[in-house]
Amino acid sequence: MNFAEWPDPDYIYFNPREFSRRQDIEDGLQMDLETVDRLLWVRKLSGSKIFVTRGVDTEGHVENSTHYLRPCPAADIMFLDLSLKAANEVIRRAGFKGVGIYFDWRYQELKMGGFHVDTHEGDPKRPRPLQWTRHQDPYTDKKEYFYMTSKED
Repeated sequence: MNFAEWPDPDYIYFNPREFSRRQDIEDGLQMDLETVDRLLWVRKLSGSKIFVTRGVDTEGHVENSTHYLRPCPAADIMFLDLSLKAANEVIRRAGFKGVGIYFDWRYQELKMGGFHVDTHEGDPKRPRPLQWTRHQDPYTDKKEYFYMTSKED
């Protein structure tokens, strides 16, 4: 099921255009229902507006990115009024299968960090649930990823 088939009136919190790089409603309608349900749960639990920077996409991510799957199970998000620590706690409780924390993301030149979240089952090389972060060397711009398998507390 995708966005076009969602009957829940609470989806007023999200617009399909938010999930498209090009702000294209047809692209945004290809978002996965489970992913948007979990984002809605995060919004309600945190009381914070979620700023979606990417969802359905065709470029600009790692090879085989979950952003390229249809229906798309992935979203990149930021919270304008919630710390990364508090947001991470709510996101983990929402049950996403993949969570990436990016400390270097910016919103209108404001360095604030953000998250990649997805509901994809993954592959045997990286069992899910999985949490990761990326470090970018400020001198060489080399990027290195650190993976941790999430454990339920």
